[in-house]
Amino acid sequence: TSIESLNGGSGVDWLTFTSATPFANGSIDAGAGGAFDVVNIAALPNGSGTYRAVYSGTQVLVSEASAGTLYSVQGAEQVTGDNASNLTLVSSAGQNNWQIEDFDGAATGTNAADGVNDGDINDTFRFVDVVNLEGNAQDDNFVIESTGSFSGDIDGIGTSGNSLQWLVGSNTWTLDDDAAHAGVVGSVNFSNIQTLTGNSDTLVGRAQVNNWFIDGADDGYVQGASSADRIDFVDMANVHGNTLADHFTVQSGGSVSNVIRGTRTGGTDNSTDSLTYVSNTGDAVAWVIGGAFENVMGNNFTQIEVFNGGDGDDTFAIRDAALDVTVNGNNGSGDTLQLDSGNGYSGGAIWTIDGDAEQQVVSDSSS
Repeated sequence: TSIESLNGGSGVDWLTFTSATPFANGSIDAGAGGAFDVVNIAALPNGSGTYRAVYSGTQVLVSEASAGTLYSVQGAEQVTGDNASNLTLVSSAGQNNWQIEDFDGAATGTNAADGVNDGDINDTFRFVDVVNLEGNAQDDNFVIESTGSFSGDIDGIGTSGNSLQWLVGSNTWTLDDDAAHAGVVGSVNFSNIQTLTGNSDTLVGRAQVNNWFIDGADDGYVQGASSADRIDFVDMANVHGNTLADHFTVQSGGSVSNVIRGTRTGGTDNSTDSLTYVSNTGDAVAWVIGGAFENVMGNNFTQIEVFNGGDGDDTFAIRDAALDVTVNGNNGSGDTLQLDSGNGYSGGAIWTIDGDAEQQVVSDSSS
């Protein structure tokens, strides 16, 4: 009691706090000598409140929602929690790069990392056993490295420029139906994130009318009626719509290595989904619609009802006469629609051909 200041030395200082009572008598300085001086707040009472540890670049400010500032520690380079949901680590102002990883390899002990809810900010400030990470108004880039895993909440805070990347595993990213730039992947809840980078992963859109634009190899973006909820994605081998209308456009240079799916797995298709393949004049574009291997130019798709060509010559090969689909050749001068009799077609198809000046219905009852 009656201590006005705490000052660390030249070695590594561990400052362990066990009380939620503010330290109001003076200052706390971990000292400049230790490589990674530690603020250990794992023993703070879990049931007494909600804690925030704000790293400013030169100090760690620990606060509690009702009590206000508890401790201000100068010169600390690490915060250690206890994986409790009532502790949030907040980054300093400016652009920050967060790595979730086992930063010290085989090290053991209270303040050592094992890669689970551990990591560092800008390679200069470390955290151990912290399950809520929060950025600031500028760009925050979060990366779950090959040695790391995370179970908690990641909030980029800013309205643009934040990203989340997961380097290992095969994961499904599901966008939130109610909030823009939010969703879940594995055991991670994310919010205020504008770019998602997977590892040949699956991305599921929101339960709304979505517009998907695929402009690279497993890369592109998805948004609703405007860019207000735009999500950019990288290395997503599967792109899945939701239960309302999803409109997919494969642009020049774009491709999906696994499948474009109009409705998410297990969802009910309540609307009409479309796929547009952008091509140039003179391109020959082959579509296979129906059957086990639906694709256009190597891009597999399923649960799509409307197909749109581009400026090239599109050949639409229908492999199932029972399909109820719409095809539009658009601007090509040599577009072709054919029933592929070698793939289960047995006649009885009804063709409705709607041209510029007339509509013609053709019934094909041949075998």
